[in-house]
Amino acid sequence: MADTGWQRFGLYGADGMPQNVHGGLALARSLEELVQRFLRDGGIKSPVTSTRGLNGRLKYLATHEGGVAALRQAGVTVTDGTIRRWFSRTQSPGLSNRELVDTAYWTLRAHNMLRNLGWLKRHLDNKGRGITLEIYPVDQTTVRGKYRRDLNVRTKKARREWPAFIDAFQHGNETKLKGRWEAFIRDIDSDWSAYTYVSHVGLIGA
Repeated sequence: MADTGWQRFGLYGADGMPQNVHGGLALARSLEELVQRFLRDGGIKSPVTSTRGLNGRLKYLATHEGGVAALRQAGVTVTDGTIRRWFSRTQSPGLSNRELVDTAYWTLRAHNMLRNLGWLKRHLDNKGRGITLEIYPVDQTTVRGKYRRDLNVRTKKARREWPAFIDAFQHGNETKLKGRWEAFIRDIDSDWSAYTYVSHVGLIGA
């Protein structure tokens, strides 16, 4: 595929593979997966059907702003007094409401994690060492034969770029994500434009 093909994505058929997207959006996908992993791995492991799991979720909902609202949003219809008794452990929700407590817990935890991503910036800053990105070129399965090119997986260290990347990710600003990505890859080599669109961006060691 000629350079003009990379600049005009889809000109020769690369847009026929759904995983092929702009690098900034591929990075956002990987950041979302990383946040989901932290959400899951850092959350309460015990099931909500156990006393430990239920009490842990209720404690989180009781001690974090928006806990009652999260329960209501999840579908809990009991009175405020009943919720207060849940929080004080003087009354226990039934099985169906336990499932709603579980939904409310995970929803509020995700909201709180996404509201302030300073923790993610610190993690990817890695004490100033940064994180290496593994950049996979576009899948050329649907590119017409004569326009295919031999492209390798590339790696590039990201250090000072993380605050800007994460701010754009947090606000869903695709324009800034794309602009930051293109600025990031420009010094790969003379073939940098071939990595404007990619099939995947891995976060090595994250």
